[in-house]
Amino acid sequence: MITAFLLKSLDLDVSPALKRTIVGEDPSAALEAVLEDLRDNVHDFFDFRDATVEPFSAIVSQVLVSELMDAQDILDWALRVSTVVSRIKREDLREGPISGRGREAVKVMGRVLQVSRLRKLLNNVPDHDQRILRMYEEARLVPELNAEPLFWLQFAILLDSPEGDLEQLTQALEHIRSAYDRAESNAGYQTYQLDTYHMRLLLHIEMHRDTPMEDIGLWQEIVQLLEKFGAMLRDADHRDFVIRVLAEIEPFVGKRSDCMGAKNILILKEQLRSIVQALNDLPAPAKEESGVEPVRFSLLRSIHQLGLTGRN
Repeated sequence: MITAFLLKSLDLDVSPALKRTIVGEDPSAALEAVLEDLRDNVHDFFDFRDATVEPFSAIVSQVLVSELMDAQDILDWALRVSTVVSRIKREDLREGPISGRGREAVKVMGRVLQVSRLRKLLNNVPDHDQRILRMYEEARLVPELNAEPLFWLQFAILLDSPEGDLEQLTQALEHIRSAYDRAESNAGYQTYQLDTYHMRLLLHIEMHRDTPMEDIGLWQEIVQLLEKFGAMLRDADHRDFVIRVLAEIEPFVGKRSDCMGAKNILILKEQLRSIVQALNDLPAPAKEESGVEPVRFSLLRSIHQLGLTGRN
């Protein structure tokens, strides 16, 4: 029952076969046996259709989980389930191209490890981030999870909070680099999600600094990611993620342009002009759907600011 509520609270519709693997038995059959005599009283909580028993609502499930379950029990469950589905995915890949079962396992792992969803489940717990951090520290010792790019991405997101200091952000950057390392070992892994978050994290790190931009490595990472973004903007599946992070360029330029140096300013201006052109080239419906214009004007203001700084 706990697994049924937790999966539903994460808005996951999981096949009976995968549930049996996670739980060790058929959860629908177990639920039906428990609830058979209460069918008239639990219709607001469970759906008895199609020869299965499922929690009826993700919202109700989330409320029940938050109110009735201990925070540590939720995190222990998340660690166990993410480990199981990661093993399923890797076993599936050893047999050839990923199957439907493997893709379902990846989806479950992504939801269960997602920091924003764990925070929502533990919303009533005052120290929820510290508890999630301890779970992630434990999870990094699990070989199957340690090998997952997604795990390291979410670990980085956990450390990149508005209250985070430069040391914490730098640790998050190391986790993103670990995610890229794991991605290289995952054949066919697309790094688009890593790329957009990587850029956001680099901008956050630079915004925390007051010294000149002396870390050439970080600057080169920013430039390389901007080079990727032009192609990503042409892909509808990734465009919105790129646009959201591009909105953070203007405050970065406003704070750090005086520290960049003439050469870096010229490089950044050219990269931003190229991205503005890529935005200009999008079809009108795509511009409207993705809210391109505010970001395009923001980038134009950034280019103007860089021009003023370069003349000083």
